[in-house]
Amino acid sequence: AYTDAQQLQAAGELTPARVEEILKGEGKEPVLGALAVLAELSVAAVQKAVNSKNQKGLVAIAWKAGLKAKTAEKVQSKLLGLPPDQVLKADSGAYPMSEDDMEWQFEFVNDLA
Repeated sequence: AYTDAQQLQAAGELTPARVEEILKGEGKEPVLGALAVLAELSVAAVQKAVNSKNQKGLVAIAWKAGLKAKTAEKVQSKLLGLPPDQVLKADSGAYPMSEDDMEWQFEFVNDLA
C-alpha cells in the first residue's frame, strides 16, 4: 500500500480527493500508506498512532498531510473504528487543535517510530 501511494504521489495523483476515495474503500492499509506518503512519515509511525489509539496524533498526521479537517474525522473513524460521538470533530471546517498542538503531536508520533 505504501508503494502504491508513492506511485500515485509520483504521478501527481495522491490528492486530497484521492484520499477521500481511498477512505471509502476496503481495508486500512491504503489509508496508512497514503497518510505516510503525504505526511512524509514511515508507515510504522502512522501504524503506531493507530495501535496506541492516538486520535490527536492521527489528526496531526492528517493536518501535516494537507488534508481537510473533515477528512481527519473520516481518518479517525476508519483507522480507529470510532463511533461518530468519539471523533475529534472539525470546528466550522477548522482543525479541532491549534497548529502548535498538532505540530507537537506530529513530532511525538514521528519520534515513536
